Amino acid sequence: MTGLKGSLNGPMLSLLLGTMFFGLALPFPAQVHVERSQDGKIVVTDQDQGGQRVYGPQGATLVFRHREHRLEVFDPSRQAWIAAPADYPMVQAGQQLLLASGPGVEGSAVYDLSRHAWVPEFDGYNQGAVSDRFAVGFGGPGRIGLYDARTGRWQSPNITGEEVALSDHLVAFYGPSSNTNLYDAQRDTWMRDFSSFSRCTLGERIAVFYGPPGNNTMAYDEERATKTTLIEPVDKVVVEGDLAVVVGPRQHACVFCAEDGAWTEYRGDARHIAVRDGQAMITGSSGDLWIYVPGRRTFEKIRG
Repeated sequence: MTGLKGSLNGPMLSLLLGTMFFGLALPFPAQVHVERSQDGKIVVTDQDQGGQRVYGPQGATLVFRHREHRLEVFDPSRQAWIAAPADYPMVQAGQQLLLASGPGVEGSAVYDLSRHAWVPEFDGYNQGAVSDRFAVGFGGPGRIGLYDARTGRWQSPNITGEEVALSDHLVAFYGPSSNTNLYDAQRDTWMRDFSSFSRCTLGERIAVFYGPPGNNTMAYDEERATKTTLIEPVDKVVVEGDLAVVVGPRQHACVFCAEDGAWTEYRGDARHIAVRDGQAMITGSSGDLWIYVPGRRTFEKIRG
């Protein structure tokens, strides 16, 4: 998964505010019709507003609208429009979370579908990203904000980041002018590195940071909470399970195996890289197909 394109705060205070400003439910049980359009978007038709149709982002469950100077999100479980604390101009909508913020409005808030509530935060943001579990606000005058739906709390780490990437358990902050920071939600810990990278690929277990200005490549293993550096730049990364395959500008390929805890070099030019059925595969310049053998840290030719 690639990256998506603070100040008085505190998790307990945010949680208290979340219970105070959970939003006003505006129920229209007989007038609201919900359907999914052919392109995958959620469509809410509000007959009470003269048949107004509101379209949500493609694949998203949460639909929003700006009505009478107030942002509202449609909660499909409650069949109601839930008013936000303010009319936030920036909205990032996902299937479970909706992040609302933006310039000109004080603070920000996230709508958590599992709690059927708005959870406010004091800081405001100009950019954001959401997944089913996390909402991230950044690019504002204060600290980065990170909301975890499992805990229902915000945190504001003292870090910087120009880009963000999200998976089920990991949140990565990085950028060509920033240090690299990764939040491991399984351990509730941060991994920090002084290297700068312009790209990140996240899997369920492995995160790989790469791209200029960095002249190296770094893999983080979420299960072991370890980082392993490859002293070589790469420009293409494939991550799946406990394996990552990378190739650099000179067609030099390497495999990171989390079980081995190491990078292993493929000796030869690589034409194609892939991970299929739990196997790291490299196609050589002559068309030969090689697979990585965990434990032995070698490559075995299976075709050619």
